[in-house]
Amino acid sequence: MADKGRLTIASYNLHGLNQGISFLECLCNDYDFVFVQEHWLAPFDLDTLEKISTHMVCYASSAMESVITKDCLKGRPFGGLAVFVKNTYAISTRLIKAAERYIILQCGDTVFINVYLPCKSCLHREEEFTDCLASVLHEITVLQYCDIIFGGDLNVDFNESGTFSDILLNFAQELDLKFVDDKLSGDCKTFRVDSTGASSLIDHFAVTKALYDSIDVVKVMDSGVNLSDHCPIIMDIAITNRDKPVLKCKAKTDSHQVNFRWDKGDIFQYFNLTRDMLNMVHFPLSLLQDDVGDGWSRSDILTCVNTVYKNIVSTLYNAACLSISRKSHNFL
Repeated sequence: MADKGRLTIASYNLHGLNQGISFLECLCNDYDFVFVQEHWLAPFDLDTLEKISTHMVCYASSAMESVITKDCLKGRPFGGLAVFVKNTYAISTRLIKAAERYIILQCGDTVFINVYLPCKSCLHREEEFTDCLASVLHEITVLQYCDIIFGGDLNVDFNESGTFSDILLNFAQELDLKFVDDKLSGDCKTFRVDSTGASSLIDHFAVTKALYDSIDVVKVMDSGVNLSDHCPIIMDIAITNRDKPVLKCKAKTDSHQVNFRWDKGDIFQYFNLTRDMLNMVHFPLSLLQDDVGDGWSRSDILTCVNTVYKNIVSTLYNAACLSISRKSHNFL
């Protein structure tokens, strides 16, 4: 990113737009990037978010698209993500992916990832949890970047050890990230249940280790206008003219085995891609003729066959990369 002196970021679970809109407007006035979770808007209502701030550009996704396209919505609305980007940064920001549980943006050489991971009451939580993080890894594998800022409502309290905290820590290690919770002062909580008095720290930020020492402030905010059951967590980073590391194309080195999640991929898209891409692979039909020996040496034939074979394998792999999520062999 360009050196602007300071970068300020907030993450806020609204618990519905109506509950959190007043505090969200305040955050949009004061911060450069605002990660939002649980706006509860349907796809046809996402333009409501664009009206919240005139000096921010909004990238949003709905968690209800698949539900309302099949049937009428039953019960209360749910989910949904957004990232608000100040106009000065928006001119160099591009959307990488807006999915139901994550939004990925790239601003210059920094990747921003806003995530809403499943809570304890979610059916098949572990499967959906790992699938979301694996999909994030898949999306950024092809990107070139220097830094990552990862955050959101992760629905994990690191004070409670267990499967999900282990999964998150392994994910962070995979991307060379470090959580910044240790920069919070005091016993901070981002989620509270007034009726029972229960509270926990389940909203987090993590950054690439090269950025960690540049963080000046991490704190949990609250306000009288906050009607959500979450409090925003904010982070203030001093941007300096440090030497940039070599741009990365993969989360880790090629020595890490990556598995395709065929059970979670878009098989229909894979079939269509392989059909179209294999049609573009050139194969000399003269090799199929009876007089193939005329004008072809044994070495030429072997070279040609090997080239065609490599092109076919490369085509199948590229089609899989475009349509099938991947997970590191050592991810879990």
